[in-house]
Amino acid sequence: MNQVFASGKPVMIPLSSKGASFEGIIKGARLVKDRGYNLSVQALVKQGNRFKNREELRAIFAKAGIDGIKPVVVYCNTGTMAAFYFYVLHEACGFENVRVYDGSWLEWGALTAYEPADTTYVRKDPYILYPAFPALSPAVPIFSGQNNYFEWNGTGFVDTFSKAVLTASQIKSGGALKGNPRWDTLHRSEHIVFRASAAVNNPKQYQTYNSDSDWPDVDTMQDYIGKSNKISEQDLRYGKE
Repeated sequence: MNQVFASGKPVMIPLSSKGASFEGIIKGARLVKDRGYNLSVQALVKQGNRFKNREELRAIFAKAGIDGIKPVVVYCNTGTMAAFYFYVLHEACGFENVRVYDGSWLEWGALTAYEPADTTYVRKDPYILYPAFPALSPAVPIFSGQNNYFEWNGTGFVDTFSKAVLTASQIKSGGALKGNPRWDTLHRSEHIVFRASAAVNNPKQYQTYNSDSDWPDVDTMQDYIGKSNKISEQDLRYGKE
């Protein structure tokens, strides 16, 4: 997930897959690009799309606080780009303690015990962008408008910017892990916004939300609401084949 800024506040560019229930970042994670550093693919390669040398790469990652001394775990949308960054960090930079979270956000973003009670913290106005680099990158939904975000402050869910405490009228028990908050990943995430479901997009359920006016007249990614154990199911099938 990358970050851009509007009116001094960060606006997320989500890279979550269809199976995710919410967008955000794992607490303490470094984004690919921020104000003080740039870890994008373009920043790591030179002319001819060859990697920069080890010293140059280490200097780039050092700006993001990644020096190879502390353990590094990489993740992305489904694990594809995480594998790329594992190679850069482990092989090109020579950092030994690097791991890949193979479930990545496809798994993490589905393991929630909560769901939105209204549309305050549901993503608004995404549109599809087809990035030019890498050439085979999937379509990316990008926010064209400012969104509201929240996170766990140790005692409750609060608005990321105002720090106002969220109420049961804004977020309620639900999601794939409804009734089992012990393993809920919202508590372990930052800058969270729920993905829009078919129910939330239906103005008949939430009369304050009108999909005809709130969504731009372009194609949008159809959200998926399903089980949160897709990765485990695929691993089990792979072991039997």
